[in-house]
Amino acid sequence: MNKRRIILSEKIYNTIIVLDNFCKNNQEYEEIQNISPIVEFIKDTSDELHVELTGWNK
Repeated sequence: MNKRRIILSEKIYNTIIVLDNFCKNNQEYEEIQNISPIVEFIKDTSDELHVELTGWNK
């Protein structure tokens, strides 16, 4: 079960990385500027989750 959670957290993190890069490269749109902090928060949180699940913080 833990391996499945690790895989899911990797998928979430990789997806949000793509979204984060898109936001950073398209800052001329006001809507993207508005969601960029949310995307950054999700990226950081999913990274923390992945680290916790894999035990990299030990």
